[in-house]
Amino acid sequence: GNAWWAAYTVKGGEGKAGLNFSDAKLLYTDPTFQSGLNGIHVYNNAGNGTVTITREAKQADAPFGDSAYNLRISNTGAAAPYMGGFTFSTPTRANAQFVVRIIAKLPVGYELTWHSNLIGTGAESKWLSSSAGTGRFEEYLYFVRCGSEGSFNSTNYFALNGPAYGTPEAPIHWYLA
Repeated sequence: GNAWWAAYTVKGGEGKAGLNFSDAKLLYTDPTFQSGLNGIHVYNNAGNGTVTITREAKQADAPFGDSAYNLRISNTGAAAPYMGGFTFSTPTRANAQFVVRIIAKLPVGYELTWHSNLIGTGAESKWLSSSAGTGRFEEYLYFVRCGSEGSFNSTNYFALNGPAYGTPEAPIHWYLA
């Protein structure tokens, strides 16, 4: 569908792109923000208020016509990691697989970074797309395969990394569609 961020539990064999979505389950059910923030929370380990998320009228160049909203993530100073960002704090478990689909407009020269708590022994994760900002709405895909044993916590935390923090007078904004 037209999800900006879709975390799917992936089951079954591997398909053409190495993933089979035939039995996938959409975990967050308001992906175009029709009703709210779709379970999104601020990700800023500094906890200092320099990262905010607001639901607002969609950007003119947003790709989906079925929603009147985007989320704006703003940075106004030092955060952690990097410039902070957003999360769902997706719970993990042995052998779980997740694909995250993000439709975002990131500033040129910045990149999206993935972060996680413990996801088991032998876990793997990787970008399936570029993570670079282009100044346009782009599709960003990230894959997580949890380990078969060990400690499990939450995953799928995304932060913006780039050349400079925003300031209260000149915030850095990025958008989710």
